[in-house]
Amino acid sequence: MVQYKMFWRDYGQMSVMAAVVLLVFCLSWGLPEPNKAFAQDSGLPGEEKIPVIAYHDVLPYVDQQDAGNPSVLSLSGFAAQMEYLHLNGYYTASMGELEDHVKGVKKLPSRTVVITFDDGYESNYLYCYPLLKKYSFKATIFIMGSVPEKARPHLTWLQIRNMTSPGMVQIGSHTYDNHRRIDGMAALRALPVLLIKKDFDKFNFLCSKMGIPRPYFMAYPYGEAGPEAVEAASLAGYRLGFTIEEGYVRPGDPPMFLKRFNIGPDMDMDSFANLVSGGQDVISQGEHP
Repeated sequence: MVQYKMFWRDYGQMSVMAAVVLLVFCLSWGLPEPNKAFAQDSGLPGEEKIPVIAYHDVLPYVDQQDAGNPSVLSLSGFAAQMEYLHLNGYYTASMGELEDHVKGVKKLPSRTVVITFDDGYESNYLYCYPLLKKYSFKATIFIMGSVPEKARPHLTWLQIRNMTSPGMVQIGSHTYDNHRRIDGMAALRALPVLLIKKDFDKFNFLCSKMGIPRPYFMAYPYGEAGPEAVEAASLAGYRLGFTIEEGYVRPGDPPMFLKRFNIGPDMDMDSFANLVSGGQDVISQGEHP
């Protein structure tokens, strides 16, 4: 029995020494700490504030008409940003992981970012999705159930299914038909609870009909939502709501009023790098259209 005790004592001491040597080796060579990428399972410190970045339309060529549009980004700009995230080892979190982060039940790795798109433009499939696949990045697209006739080209349901079936892209709600203003006020502020919930239910039914998982997360049109909209969202089964108020998402934040950063055409790579690294709490990008 004494021999066994001595063995386990000596083994334990050797294990501690080996761990210390490994850590010193990693730090001396500039390598990441062991298991740092798995902070959510290991108990190591994870990232406290997560940047949720919002894109809209991404085009190969931005003409003069869209030059000052904060919702139109050049494909070259988007590609450079995705390449930066890849080369610098960023982890892209899903909505479920972000929800756990907000609840404080799971730590996300350092260098985590959440990629979102609003409105559901066709460019998200034609130009953005190939880059997301290239780097195995997860993303969420908030789509509308009813698209105005004269709107820019939007995603088809076939394109949506092609993106969601591999599991990399999630679909969230941007309302069925409430991306509009009523007497100058955002519909989600102007309408009563029952009418807003009817819209949410209609969107959920459409997703189920089209074979898309029913979402529990949404982005408010214009980034605006009153208490009626939040109540309706809760009744319709939504647990996460995104605004366009700029800032990071931290544990304990109100889940129905999460902040995001709009990525507009005037953001250079230094600003983007600073933003995703957690160094920029306020960026003025203008109002979401």
